[in-house]
Amino acid sequence: METENNGFRQVKSLKGDGVQYDYGIWEVFYFDERGNRDNEKVFPSENEACEYIFENFKEQKAIEKKYH
Repeated sequence: METENNGFRQVKSLKGDGVQYDYGIWEVFYFDERGNRDNEKVFPSENEACEYIFENFKEQKAIEKKYH
């Protein structure tokens, strides 16, 4: 899902992960079961936020592969 509003864009997945762009700052986070932001990271650029997400994804897949 993506919404845009005057320099603000929020992109969310249905699994509880979120990426938010708010006036020049990229935030990557996970919503816990109570709706609180957890493991929030802030990045100055879209590229850095995407690289963090990609590295996190690779780490999760490696763990899945090791234990499944």
